[in-house]
Amino acid sequence: MKERDPVPDSESRRDYVASRSRDYTRYTSLVGEGLSSKVDLLAQVLGDVHEPSLGRYKERLLADAISSFIPSRYEVATGFVLFPRTRLFAGEVPSHFNYLNSSDFEPSRQCDILVFDASHYPPVFRDGDFAVLRPESVRAVIEVKGTLSPKSIADAVDHAVDFGTKWRTCAAFYRASHNEPLHRPFLAAMAWRMGVDRIGRPLTNGRRIREQLVRRYSKVPKSDVRGLPVVEHFFLHRQFEVMALTYESKGGSWSFGFMTQRGQAVRFSAGGQPALAGDSTVNSLLAGIHANLETPYNRFFSHSDQSNSSGVFDHPDSGYTPWLLGDESNLPWEDL
Repeated sequence: MKERDPVPDSESRRDYVASRSRDYTRYTSLVGEGLSSKVDLLAQVLGDVHEPSLGRYKERLLADAISSFIPSRYEVATGFVLFPRTRLFAGEVPSHFNYLNSSDFEPSRQCDILVFDASHYPPVFRDGDFAVLRPESVRAVIEVKGTLSPKSIADAVDHAVDFGTKWRTCAAFYRASHNEPLHRPFLAAMAWRMGVDRIGRPLTNGRRIREQLVRRYSKVPKSDVRGLPVVEHFFLHRQFEVMALTYESKGGSWSFGFMTQRGQAVRFSAGGQPALAGDSTVNSLLAGIHANLETPYNRFFSHSDQSNSSGVFDHPDSGYTPWLLGDESNLPWEDL
């Protein structure tokens, strides 16, 4: 009987073997890769002929992906959040004024993507995928940027600071009015590509983004920091993510700031060797949203990256930039 020739270890052979094996990490990476492919496909046809249209398409792609991977209790829209606040009068308060129905509101800036609880809280206004929402219904706010640059970063962070400040003011107003406490929303930003200058140099990087976040948040008065929703993740698709976190020392002091880590997932072979499996930013965004919902959270499905160590395929911009130092009394994630 004639022996068969050995099968060459070709790229096509490896791709075939990979296609026949179960790999949840690769599956979640392909979700993110698929979104990028659609963005690139449209860019091949239109280029940058009409950036606003491309921007709305990118927002819709990400919104559709989020909608497909969250429980049906929650929905996705673009629009505004309407924050109730104390009614102010030029003179004396009218004798029959009802403080429990003050009818004074402050809108947020327009939000690219809003994840909200549609089961328990009806929108103030809705037309298709556009909505004006009650603050108690909002679970996540995501800004989408086509190209990453210092200007687009500043716009996203300013939006987050504006939203967080209005949310915090409303939360304090609700507490003083003995109203239902607000559910702190998850704030994030997603950029699809890195901007470059005339000779092709990147306009920013993972280190500069966390430094820009710290500079902007350092302008927030210290008295307004406790309970302030902040940008928890700033993603550059398939490249890196900048995330907010707290370091606590053995002595009880803490440091709150931002760190940069890779934007690709790691998986381990049967022999224990690590390899990059593709985009992890979309999966990380979905995990952040899932963790902030009231529905059961299962990290075996929400987190597919097989390593939680930044030392595995460390990103060139990896590092940590502190914003706040001291005790935990004014931590942004503490309740008001």
